[in-house]
Formats: sequence, C-alpha cells, structure tokens
Amino acid sequence: MGSLATALSQSGFQITGSDRSFFDPMKSVLEESEVLIQNKFSKKNLKGETWGLSSLYPDVVVVGNAISRDNEEAQALEALLNKKALIQKLSFPEALAIWGIQDRESLVLSGTHGKTTTSTMAVHSLQSLGLDPAYLIGGIPLNSKKSCQLKTSGKTFVCEGDEYDTAYWAKHSKFLYYKASWVVCTGVEFDHADIFSSIEDILEMFYQLIEKTSRGWILIDEESSLNPESTEKIAKKLTSSGLSLLRYGFSSRSDVQIQDWSYESLPWSLGERGILATIKVNSIGQGKIYLPFSGKHNLLNFASIIAFLTATQKIDSFSQLQEIAKTYLGVKRRQENFHKNDSTLFVDDFAHHPSAIRETLQGLKSLYPERSLQVFFEPASATSGRNIHFNDFLSAFDESNSLFVFNKIKKNIPEDERLNVDLLCEKLKEKNPNKSYFSEENVDQLFSQYKKHLESNHDKKNLTVLMSNSSFSGLKEMMKGL
Repeated sequence: MGSLATALSQSGFQITGSDRSFFDPMKSVLEESEVLIQNKFSKKNLKGETWGLSSLYPDVVVVGNAISRDNEEAQALEALLNKKALIQKLSFPEALAIWGIQDRESLVLSGTHGKTTTSTMAVHSLQSLGLDPAYLIGGIPLNSKKSCQLKTSGKTFVCEGDEYDTAYWAKHSKFLYYKASWVVCTGVEFDHADIFSSIEDILEMFYQLIEKTSRGWILIDEESSLNPESTEKIAKKLTSSGLSLLRYGFSSRSDVQIQDWSYESLPWSLGERGILATIKVNSIGQGKIYLPFSGKHNLLNFASIIAFLTATQKIDSFSQLQEIAKTYLGVKRRQENFHKNDSTLFVDDFAHHPSAIRETLQGLKSLYPERSLQVFFEPASATSGRNIHFNDFLSAFDESNSLFVFNKIKKNIPEDERLNVDLLCEKLKEKNPNKSYFSEENVDQLFSQYKKHLESNHDKKNLTVLMSNSSFSGLKEMMKGL
C-alpha cells in the first residue's frame, strides 16, 4: 500500500492514508513523497478538512486487505456509500490494475516462495535491456531503490502476484486482478494458514488465475519443485487451457534446463563468489553464466526469468544474460549483507516458511563453508507461528551451528495451534546434541545469549543470519553495534 501510495503521489495524485502506526523506511518515503498520513484510524480521516484539503470527501478510497469490516474508517466509508456519496471504493489490486497495469503486457510472478526476488530479477532484466518496465514489488530492489514505478515508457508491467486475499468484501486472491499476460509460478506449498484451510484451497486460486491469463505460464518442473504434486496439478490444468506452457528447472525435458552448477569466484569481483551454471535453453542453445548470488532456489528463480525473456523474444543470447546478471544487486532483506566486523558477517533474510529457511541456509552455508553459522528465527507470520510445520522446522535449520528463536507468537493464533518453540528447541537438541539452541521471549535476553555464545567461540569466523518477515523488535540495529 505504501509503495503504491508513493508512486501515485509522484504521478500527481493527492494521497492521504491512515494506519495504526508507520515505521521507517516507509514512513520517511511517504513523507518525502508528500503523502499525508495519520497514525490512527478515524472516521474523520475521510473528511478533507482533517487533512487541510478543500474537498469534502476523497474521490477514491483504496482499502488494504488488513482492514476488517468492523474497522472504524471502513464503517464510515460504507455509511457514506449507502448515502450515495460520490466516492469510489477500490481494493488495492483493483487500484493497481487501473493506474498501474492499464493495457500493458502484464507479467505476474507467483508461487509460495521467491516472488519478491523473481520480480526484482525480472525488473532488472528489462531495465538492463532498455525496456523501462513499470512495476510493483513487495520489497526494495537494490538496483533501482524503488519498490513501485508507474510512469515509464515501457510496455511491460511486472507485478509480484500475491495469493493472499483482496479485501474484506472480496475473499479471493489479489493476483486475479492483475490482467496477467504471462505468469511465472515457482511452485505452491501450504501457507497463509489464517485464510486458507488446505493446499487445495490455495490451488483453486491458481486455477482461477489460469483462466484469467491471456498468453502463457512459466512453471517450475516436477524435479525442482518443493511440492511436485501441486506443481503437476497446475501443469495438468495448463495443458488443457490452450495457453503456452514453458517449464524450467533441472529436468532434461524442461524448456530451460539447469544442467550443472557450482560455486566459483566471480570474474568481475575480486574475492567474491557466486554460482557458475551451465544452462540449456531450447530457443537459444547451451551456455555458461556467472550469477552473483547463492542458493539453488535463486538459481531456479533466475531460470524462470530466462524462460520469460526468451518466450517473449526479449533476448537471444547468453551474452545478454551475462550482462544482466553481472549488474544484479538483489533485494533488501533477501540474503542482504547488512554488517560486518572482524569475526562475523551479518545477513538479513525474509525467509520464515521452513522450505524457504532450509533452501536459504543451504545456499549461504555453501557460499561461506569456512564460517560457523548462527541463525536467529522469529516465527512472526500466521503460518510460521502455528504448529502445522513443526516437523518441517526440525530439518529446516540443519545447516546451522546454533539457533536463537524469538519466542513471541502472534496473540491472535489460538493457543492450541501455536508453535511450541521450547519443545522445538528441545527436539532439535535431542537430534543434534553438539549444537546449541536458545529460546527467549525477550529480544534483549536473546541478544545477550548470542553475545555469550560468541564469547565462548571467539576463535571462529561466523556467519549470523536473521530470518523473519517482521522487524525482530530492533535486533538488526543491535547487531550493527557489534
């Protein structure tokens, strides 16, 4: 919402907005873009005079999916609409379709994992090719420094396609509004346990997305998918849809096949390592490419973008791909190096689902094999805070040498459904008696445990990774003080 508000303000709209609270960096971004904000919900926020504006009411109210029907402003909006006030009520994805996507070619990046990273790779690729895409990403690309850009000369809109619900009056996935020309799907696992009761419910949204797509899908292959069964269900639907279907991954049958890969020194950056991959692309042949990141999951993400670029005839050579990859910087909070001292490299990552945690840690451990790996985990999401993935968490942290868990679960999760963090650490210790596991309900105490642990292992080179989709109660800033 903040990214769209900023982009619309920069496009000439007068934007006001309210929330329970605003935090940096988005708070500063909104203020710099002259978006007027209120740190509380109130029916008065729907009146122009509250903001010092001459208009009686707004022309349009865009409602985010975090707003419930009983929200004070939502109730005031519905009352005005019942009185036939000349106000247009839109959900977030409806607004994006109207003022962002418009009649452009729409590339929707979907799937349980990798949407933000893959979206950023797509945007950077198109920018590198001089195609100037418009876009909306659920993170901040380190290349462009902007998560949303609407006013561009390009004919493509890149959109991170979230399967989360739309608004209090529309309980279906946001990506259904994005006028998809092409869809990239990185695979589907069970997630968003607060709104979906089963993976079949989630797949139903993807089936509806197939029906709304105009040109084609780029789908991970069964050998590479974290959930081959759900991937093949989607593939079966696509086969009978009449859409173009391209597959990517490690399968020899895929249109974009990763044949081999290893960690090597990057030829353009002294002392830095990344991936060297041999890839076969049906339309342009076989080639080698250096990639400035780690992890099999990120290699697969980039392969999906190769499939899109070749399917739409935007590239025709590996030299173009190498130039794109060479200048790719990544995304904030996706394996982002944020601090370093004499002994420790600190990395911030958004992973919170057990599959994403496992893949990310495997990649980082391979990139830095000489370092002892400490992991901080905050189960802050509606899914990670539930016990449904308890057994998966028992293997998700296998690469870590020590684990520090912030035991603060969302209060709106029923007690009998909450992840038992203490039991998780106990079971992990039984499984790996030579490793260290810590659980605290106070982040300061958790940080204190960490410092004591480092002091007792002062002779080691360390890699410390923060894994959370939330703020971790300021832990990152504490780390920067070390």
